[in-house]
Parts: sequence; C-alpha cells; structure tokens
Amino acid sequence: SAATAGAITIGYGGSLALGRCRVKGLYYVGATTAGSISISDAGVTPPRLNIPTPAGSGAFANSLYMAAEGILVGQGQNGYAVVTLTQVTNVTFICG
Repeated sequence: SAATAGAITIGYGGSLALGRCRVKGLYYVGATTAGSISISDAGVTPPRLNIPTPAGSGAFANSLYMAAEGILVGQGQNGYAVVTLTQVTNVTFICG
C-alpha cells in the first residue's frame, strides 16, 4: 500500500531514494512490456545509470554486475540518488 502527501510518496509505489553509495550490481524482475531502471542524482540530469529492460513472454529475472568499483551515486553533501522503475516488477541493488 502507499500513502501520498503532496509530492512525497511513502510505502510501495514511490521512487526509491539511495544515499551516497556505489551500485555494484542489481537483480530485477521484468514484465511483458519493455521498460527501464534509471538512477539519477537528485536534481541532476542526465541519469547516472539508465538500463533498458527487454520485454518478455511473462515475468522474468535478470541480473547485471558493474565493472571495477561500480557507479557512485548520491554525490555532494547530503546527496542522494532517485531510482525510477518503469515496467519492472522488483529490483534488488547490491551496493557498497
């Protein structure tokens, strides 16, 4: 369930905020329609990471691991990144 107060969504259904970290990998469950996983530092464009997810004949799982030290997100003092999912059922991030 989700609750919305103004522009902030709490619970399921909102965007995920990541504190400063290195995304070293991810595991996701896609949908029958193509979509994407996007990670942007708050207020900064373009996204740090934008992964297109393919369409499948049903729900399917896939994983991706980043090379070397991963991708640093949430830069700057009190920085954070925003994860936006489109047509992705679940996602798990491996961060360090």
